Formats: sequence, C-alpha cells, structure tokens
Amino acid sequence: MKKSLLIVISMVAVLMISAFVTFYLYSSSRTLHTLHYLNEHLDAGGVRLGMPDREVQQLLGSGIFIDGFGGYAREYPELGLLLSFPTDQENDLHDSVSHMEMTNPEYSVFGIRVGDDPNEALTLLRQKRFRPDDDSPDTVRLGEFSIKLSGQDRIVAIHIRFDDKDLRDILY
Repeated sequence: MKKSLLIVISMVAVLMISAFVTFYLYSSSRTLHTLHYLNEHLDAGGVRLGMPDREVQQLLGSGIFIDGFGGYAREYPELGLLLSFPTDQENDLHDSVSHMEMTNPEYSVFGIRVGDDPNEALTLLRQKRFRPDDDSPDTVRLGEFSIKLSGQDRIVAIHIRFDDKDLRDILY
C-alpha cells in the first residue's frame, strides 16, 4: 500500500514538473518568436529590440544618458529615437533595448511611419495579429509586446515596448 502511494505521488510530481518546464519553454519560445517577428518588420536605423546597449553605442554613439528606476535610457534627439534598457536581471531583455520611441518619419514598424494616419495603421497592425489593448485605444498587443501610436490625426510617435509578464506587477 505504501509503495503504490509513493509511486502515485512520484508520478504526480514528475507530471507537475514536466508541465511547468513545458509551459516555461513554450512561453520563452513564443516571446523570442514575437521578438524576431517584430525585428523583421522594424526599421529604426539598425537598432533592434533586444539589442545589447554596447551594440547600440557602437552603432549610434552614447547619446544622452537618462538614469531611471529599474533601468536607464539613451536619447538620440537628432535621430528621433529614445531607447530604454532595463537593468533588472529578472527581465528577459535586461541590459538590452526593451522599449523604443520613434519620432523620425524615416523609421517604421510594419511600414507604419510618423505622419501616417493612426486609424489606418491600427487596422494594419490588427491584420498582423496584434490585438487591441483594453486600457488604451491607441495601443495594440502581441504577446508581451505592445505598439502605441501617439497622435490624433497623424502619428507623431511610435512606441514599441516589451512588458515582461513576470515583472508587470513590480514597482521600481
């Protein structure tokens, strides 16, 4: 009796551990897949989401350093680009570009540029598998990534952000 109970408990433990590992690997691969999908359709002067800070500095220089809570940013006003880098080791994109704000009309994501009609752009993003954000009508989401289009009649800024699911409730 004790032996069969021990076998059942062991099997349940193995199944739970397997389910956890499978879920973790699935979530991580989905995030990487979305990251690559976004980067394939991103034109920001060679900058990519997930690009380490040292590579950004080699490409663009040091820019204006802005210290913050939970990370820092580098601003390149002449390029119309603001890049954020989280320093929290728990963030999947720590010390890499996790947010970018583009105000340069030469840059684009899925062909959407500053100056475009925001309604047409949101329609295009929905066709690209992005879903409307419940809290913000000018924002769409795909997994842990969001794209926000600022502006009324014309887009004045495009924000692309990685919101790590494991850190959403942390305040810095």
